[in-house]
Amino acid sequence: MALGERRGYRSKRGKRARLAEALQALLTVAQHSGAVRPDVTASEIHAILAGVLTTESRLPPTRHGPGLEVAIAGLRPANTQEQRHTAARRH
Repeated sequence: MALGERRGYRSKRGKRARLAEALQALLTVAQHSGAVRPDVTASEIHAILAGVLTTESRLPPTRHGPGLEVAIAGLRPANTQEQRHTAARRH
């Protein structure tokens, strides 16, 4: 047993594995419910979120948020995006 494990600390690898498992579980539920497009993997979402967070951190505080909104919109199934776009045009 490693020193860090004896003290109750978790390794980075362990934390990453737990994050990957949790993200996969959430993605599976979201895809089965139709909230997230079926052709996206957990690894891709992790990469997308990392990129968005990096981008957001370089923007002025008054501009935080739009990048994440765009990323989330891109994860929705096409029919959901079309429905929202059509509804927005009606209002």
